[in-house]
Amino acid sequence: MDFETSLRESLDLAASRELLRVPGAYEPLGSRVVSDGHVLVSFASNDYLGLADAPALQGAIADAALLRAGGTSSRVVVGTSSAHRAAEATLAELVGLPTARVFSSAYAANVGLLGSLFGSDDVLLSDSLNHASLIDGCRLSRARVEVFRHRDVDHLSYLLRKHARTARVTAIITETVFSMDGDIADVAVLERLARDHGAALVADEAHALGVVGPSGSGICALADVRPDVLVGGLGKSFGLAGGFLAGSATLGRAIDNFVRTYVFSTAILPPIAHAIPVSVSLLRDANDDRARLARHAGRLRDVACDLGCTVLGAAPAAIVPIVIGSADDAVQASAALRSLGLLVPAMRPPTVPDRTARLRITPTARHSEEEISMLCTALRQVLGSPGDHHHEHERDHPQQHSDSHRLP
Repeated sequence: MDFETSLRESLDLAASRELLRVPGAYEPLGSRVVSDGHVLVSFASNDYLGLADAPALQGAIADAALLRAGGTSSRVVVGTSSAHRAAEATLAELVGLPTARVFSSAYAANVGLLGSLFGSDDVLLSDSLNHASLIDGCRLSRARVEVFRHRDVDHLSYLLRKHARTARVTAIITETVFSMDGDIADVAVLERLARDHGAALVADEAHALGVVGPSGSGICALADVRPDVLVGGLGKSFGLAGGFLAGSATLGRAIDNFVRTYVFSTAILPPIAHAIPVSVSLLRDANDDRARLARHAGRLRDVACDLGCTVLGAAPAAIVPIVIGSADDAVQASAALRSLGLLVPAMRPPTVPDRTARLRITPTARHSEEEISMLCTALRQVLGSPGDHHHEHERDHPQQHSDSHRLP
């Protein structure tokens, strides 16, 4: 079979299962988007605090772009500027760790971290619902990867007892707010287990920073936990693009020397670097926005629960997933909401486990009470007879980790 034919067969198979993605074009208008000439209230963005179009960020980027718009080289050649150093110092201070390094994306940060700093003599213990970037990083590491059941500390404890004494390095890998389920890792327990067994703790805070914790500093800060590595995503609450790793000064030096997605990538654009301290300042001062966001998310969870739907997630996360079940039903529900002027994406396998396709609702601080009411009314209309949409969420078997995110 030639390459083109193999691609077409994979695409046809995905289409037959209602799993084919067809990205649209969306022009943002605050809490709304314009798509194909239609204005929709968007509940699909991870811009939780609505900073992506903040005038202060726009001004910082525009001013810096007048000096230099594009990148020059890798950070370890001549790609590091004073703006990069200032950005990293600000991010490290936000999360309460000694140092940070900025990457082109949080995906690149995770893949580079795990794929470059762990090896065949190490053991990585990964939550079964971790993000694809963590999964791919584990695979690239060539370490032994053991998947523990989602948020199951007893299963994790068993694996630590099994491997901690024989591995060169053992690491626990987790998101703090899980991107598709919206639930929260018990990082205090994970830190205790890591210390008891001499393991490292890697905590991905991409969906927590800005939303949770003192001044938006995340789940770990809220729980007074200091992970060995903290991962952040700048394309969510920060309203920018990129990602970062934070940890000890030793970690910073190791990134400079060994992490391939850092060493061999062009540095993030200087205007983005210049805007990061501005974003952090806005994020820290956004307590009223965080409170508004929490109210929006709580109201949506209450409505979905009242309808008898299976609702995942928990406060203080801002992700509200409503499990529908089949991919076809989830796509239909999303289309019905779109016809009512609302953009609510259907998340389907392989992004989520089989039979757990869902509507993933992400309110933001930019949404008005009227827009939240509009969605609540629409949910009652579309999901008001939940018989066809009420499916118990089947927590995936650990094998799901190794099967997720592959082409159908």
